[in-house]
Amino acid sequence: MDRTSTSSPERRRALVISTAPVGEKMAGVGIRAFELARVLADRAEVVIASPGPEGERAGIRIASYEHRDPVALRPLIAWADTVVGQPQWPLVAQWLRRAQARVAYDLYDPEIFENLEFFAAERRRMRGLWSTLTLDRLLTALHTGDFFICATPAQRDLWLGAMLAERLITPERYERDPTMRGTIACVPFGVPPEPPARGPGEGIRDRLPEIPADAEIVLWNGGVWGWLDPETVIRAVGRLAARRPRARLVFMGASSHPAAARAAGQARALAQELGLLGSVVHFND
Repeated sequence: MDRTSTSSPERRRALVISTAPVGEKMAGVGIRAFELARVLADRAEVVIASPGPEGERAGIRIASYEHRDPVALRPLIAWADTVVGQPQWPLVAQWLRRAQARVAYDLYDPEIFENLEFFAAERRRMRGLWSTLTLDRLLTALHTGDFFICATPAQRDLWLGAMLAERLITPERYERDPTMRGTIACVPFGVPPEPPARGPGEGIRDRLPEIPADAEIVLWNGGVWGWLDPETVIRAVGRLAARRPRARLVFMGASSHPAAARAAGQARALAQELGLLGSVVHFND
């Protein structure tokens, strides 16, 4: 896509669109958006748009929009020189296609695979609908984006394969950029640069007093979803505990979504079956 920016080259204007709230408490999508925005803020004026309350975090303005009525995004897209975000639903994707801003799509979340598990218990027609909608958003992004980022080399291989299948890697494009680094780059998920500060008390031991003070804690610091394969980690820590008796696996929590509840229940049942529940494997409920 050939876009021409009208902004001054000294200070760019970047919009980061998050599909999850950005604030004191954030899920993975919000964390990703916020950390990208923090890096961009060194070189540009940055606004984060998220479906949460207006505010400011680390000196970055957070604007609010609604998924069902994203009209608040239109003036922000018009303001920006660059827009960074995951593949968007059709209305916002149309606004981005018509905008003067360069659009960088973040493909760190292979959502098409997630949804195969996420809707596994739904009716076949519903599963097919969500799979189609998700794939359509991805393909629209691949065809219309100016640049792409992902989180790992394996993801980069996946998306290069998708581009090849969609006839987007042409001989002309290959001649200009044989490595395709000018098209898609790896940007790790993103964590704050500052070392984490120790909080008051004993941390997780305050919530789970059965964990001894000298335990070596393996922390599952994210959602319990089937596609993340918690069963393999439980089996691995069970084997590890035979050699390192102080090893403990702690699941920090789980979403209330039925798919997450189902995965957490299966993980708990396996830990019970292996005789690890409450002694080696712990769930923070």
